[in-house]
Amino acid sequence: MTVCPEELEAFRRVYEEVAPSVRSFPGCLYLTFWEGVTPGEVATCSVWTSPSALEAYRSSAVFRRNWSRLKRFFIKRARVFSFYVPEEEVQSWISQEWNGDSLHSPL
Repeated sequence: MTVCPEELEAFRRVYEEVAPSVRSFPGCLYLTFWEGVTPGEVATCSVWTSPSALEAYRSSAVFRRNWSRLKRFFIKRARVFSFYVPEEEVQSWISQEWNGDSLHSPL
């Protein structure tokens, strides 16, 4: 996703406000935010128990409310990708000592 670099701090604040509602949504195992090397480039990564759990979130009022708050920051159309990740890799991500509320994950 690409946001105006001057609006990045405001985007982060809104993301921090909506992230708990995603993390507590049934089926969400993990959610994090990554800031790209290029100013204004950002990404979120979420891990779900199943494709149907992710679809339930995407179809929910919670998603619509969160998306309406975040999409105003985008200066390019957001792109979404879904991947199948081996279970052992998912467990490794979840078990690491990452601060779940942190906007930045260690490299």
